[in-house]
Amino acid sequence: PDYPLTFRTARPTSLRYPGGTHSVVWDWENLTIYSADHIEKWFGKRPREDAWFMTPKPWTDSSDSKRYNSPAGYSALADSVNAEMVWVLNLASGMETIDQQLAILQDRGLPMNWFELGNEHENAWFDKRWPTAEDHLADVDVAVEKIRAINPDAKIAYPVDYHLGWHDPAK
Repeated sequence: PDYPLTFRTARPTSLRYPGGTHSVVWDWENLTIYSADHIEKWFGKRPREDAWFMTPKPWTDSSDSKRYNSPAGYSALADSVNAEMVWVLNLASGMETIDQQLAILQDRGLPMNWFELGNEHENAWFDKRWPTAEDHLADVDVAVEKIRAINPDAKIAYPVDYHLGWHDPAK
């Protein structure tokens, strides 16, 4: 498909990179899903080989997809349709990854005005990474400080789930 034309027709006001759910397994440097070994190290569980995020997607093979698959490509797409970029940072894999992602944006001179701190962190996949909500919020605080050090006026979104308990929807 002609991505810019498709997006101009939809008239989005913002675009998220690298998206929602798979943002916690997306390698910004290599522009692919992290290996099962990396995912197991961070989450303490090895993903099944047939997990939705481990299987190749047909849309990743198109030339348009490859052109817009990077932070710079996505930002250019957003510019072409007058949309704001929202960078979804991978909070789940640690502060080193946040530092790497922020450095990629800075080094490429990309707009750093809107951020989202991960996606679906209430999921039981994150039990090892954040045993308690307090552990999770400590990482959120550090990530916010890192963003504010670069752009004190940045808008920062945090996905809040409807669950009343931490990692246990029955609580």
